Amino acid sequence: MTELLESRPADPSANRWKFMRDVAVFEAKLTLNNLHNMFQVPLTFAVAVFDILFKGKEEGGRFYKLVEVGRPSTIRSTSIR
Repeated sequence: MTELLESRPADPSANRWKFMRDVAVFEAKLTLNNLHNMFQVPLTFAVAVFDILFKGKEEGGRFYKLVEVGRPSTIRSTSIR
């Protein structure tokens, strides 16, 4: 938190532009994440149904593999199982 306070420019108009940029970047990231979810939800459901109907080597193997691929890189270290 202190890093954020220390990195603010002294000029009030510069603070406003930095804040507006931060809001725009945050909103863009949220939008991209929602687009990602819009495709991932039906795809993972379809793969899960496929895994139920057609058994593979491991129960739910295709589903778990797709979930790992679709997971954001910042949280890939945690396991779904």
